[in-house]
Amino acid sequence: MLAKLDHNLTANDRSSIHYGYWERVENRSFDGFAGAIQQGMLPHGERSHTFTLEETHTFTPNLLFNFRANVTDRTDYWLMGPGGFNPTTLGWSSSEVAKLGPSAASEFPNINLSEFANVGNTGNTQNVSPSLVLLPTVTWVKGKHTLRGGLDARIMQSVTDIAPGGTSFNLDRSWTQQQCSSCGSWDPSNGNSIASFLLGNPTSGSDSINVQTYWSSHYWASFVQDDWKLTRRLTLNLGFRWDIMPAETERHNLGDHAFNTKAVNPINSQVSIPGVNQIVAA
Repeated sequence: MLAKLDHNLTANDRSSIHYGYWERVENRSFDGFAGAIQQGMLPHGERSHTFTLEETHTFTPNLLFNFRANVTDRTDYWLMGPGGFNPTTLGWSSSEVAKLGPSAASEFPNINLSEFANVGNTGNTQNVSPSLVLLPTVTWVKGKHTLRGGLDARIMQSVTDIAPGGTSFNLDRSWTQQQCSSCGSWDPSNGNSIASFLLGNPTSGSDSINVQTYWSSHYWASFVQDDWKLTRRLTLNLGFRWDIMPAETERHNLGDHAFNTKAVNPINSQVSIPGVNQIVAA
């Protein structure tokens, strides 16, 4: 949807306001199940609102001031599961669930069954990206010169208000085949990942705890330009632009930066690998 309103405030002031709205939504199940174990796009989509204000003021016939401001608010979301699940119904205590992080506290664990459809999820996420752009410019026509100068200022933010993460288990036929796979034999004709699941023997598992972040980045650029009309058929364009883009920052100091690659992993003493004397933090 697009809308625009133009208005002449005075003989020397002309303004316009623009509004745009766009949204795309998908709803799709990946595994065909219903309820807490469902996985898919439930929903997945993007949505944006855009507002633009432009004002042009005429000081004299050869001196103009133009101001443009744009605000955009974009949201990208992907809910892979319905949420609202209580993991304590699986036998975990409340204290154990609390240690798994906020994502695991409301989602059915992601269970990856080799050769079968997966259930559960660890992928619920939503990012909100507001931005502000300011473009003030001055135009001065003097003889054969058209001089322009101004500023290009952009303030951009990215907020992860729904962070992905949670518990995941991987199951295959390792524990239910005729011979142990770790013994150097792998027979694809026997064993079953669902049988391994019913025995409660996952091949591997993990829990991901991510945090909500609020990233900000700024961009500043000043510029001067001269369109010099040497003849009716030849114009020389001269200009200078200075761009400054500082490093982006995380508002709550939750960003990772400057890893100490020589820090010893706190569980180093509990791990023994032949030929490896020290395990450093990743």
